[in-house]
Amino acid sequence: MNSEEIVLPRTAGEYEGDGIARTFGGLPYDPETGEVISKAEAVRRREEVAALGEQVPEYECWQRDSFMAEMRDDDVFMLEKPRITHLHAPEYVLRPLLPRKAVSIIAADSGTGKSTLAAHIEALASRGELSEGRPLKCLVVTTEDSQDDISAQYAAEGANVDNIRLLVVESGSRTAADGSPALKTFGPNDLKTIINVAFKVRPDIIRLDPLHRFASGDWNNGRSAEFIDELTVAAQSLNCAVLGIMHTRKGATNAKESITGTGQWVAKARSVMVMAAPDDDGNHVVLQQTKANRSATQNYEITFAVKPMMFDDGDEYDLRFVADMVETTRTADDVFQQNAADRAAYVDRDELNDLSGWVYDRLAERNGHMFASELYRLASERPERWSRGQVRRAFASAGVKQTKQAQRHPKSILYRVCKISG
Repeated sequence: MNSEEIVLPRTAGEYEGDGIARTFGGLPYDPETGEVISKAEAVRRREEVAALGEQVPEYECWQRDSFMAEMRDDDVFMLEKPRITHLHAPEYVLRPLLPRKAVSIIAADSGTGKSTLAAHIEALASRGELSEGRPLKCLVVTTEDSQDDISAQYAAEGANVDNIRLLVVESGSRTAADGSPALKTFGPNDLKTIINVAFKVRPDIIRLDPLHRFASGDWNNGRSAEFIDELTVAAQSLNCAVLGIMHTRKGATNAKESITGTGQWVAKARSVMVMAAPDDDGNHVVLQQTKANRSATQNYEITFAVKPMMFDDGDEYDLRFVADMVETTRTADDVFQQNAADRAAYVDRDELNDLSGWVYDRLAERNGHMFASELYRLASERPERWSRGQVRRAFASAGVKQTKQAQRHPKSILYRVCKISG
């Protein structure tokens, strides 16, 4: 064979524009059998397959917009065609903070006013003063406040309680001091019942306070947040907003990373809000919306005030309520950073918890600086066996910061930035 007769190899199955598969050498062949055939035979087989394909009917699910695929007990599995010709804009009970058909989270440190804010929102909803301009119904499930406390809060907020219901669990075997059935608390096993109640009363807002009360296992494990999927499906079916109340970590410095537990809490919610209060001003709080899947985020400055309330026994009690809520460019991050700077300026050793105090003392013993690896080793040798993560979270409250040596393969150095308390 001379050079003029050499045929360059081609990719098996390559087409030459006639729809016929060919071998490396360019001969027609049947892709299913690998048999080399004539071009006429290849055309005949191609037309035969095409004719057969026209006779095979489509599965019924592709012919209908909605099709029942399977059944399991009382559940029906449906195949639904996306409705792209009739798109529905996201709905909100409070734009952009509380979308319908979704779970939203408000998180803050204890005493910041997160439950007070939730009661304020519910009061506005009950009077028809939220985004939709009509009275809305609220279902409240809480384990942290008594019925008396919640009722007083609604009174201070001027709520229309005809549109608010508190869900409680009464014991069938125990009685309270006044002879009425004793109350019981909620837990993970009650979530299904709560959802069933919601389907009966059809609320516009469901508040779970605190949300993590219904989690199973370790909050830092992603599986602990799986129950939020059940709440999301319920919210979609009821066209309501589910509002979960959560706590932030002590000494938080970043709003997006401040919520306790696994990141799945935030991942599964559609709107996430973090509240932060300046150390020197508890009457003004910043609410930063750190996540909004369906709109741009918005931040608010909330002003709290106190209102004297007269109780049935004649006693007067000052009750905190939301006096104003206005948009702001300020963020919870700004407040966290200012608080951290103020705390770093002076640390009172007597006010620190055990771990923060221990970190403070170790730095003091070494004239205000030491290698991080040494501190972690000492912590692991303690009876408490503190982990690196626990020690790192104590740095802010102990007035400690971290840097690295200015050399190749540097070690981390801890140094104290606070003034020494007397």
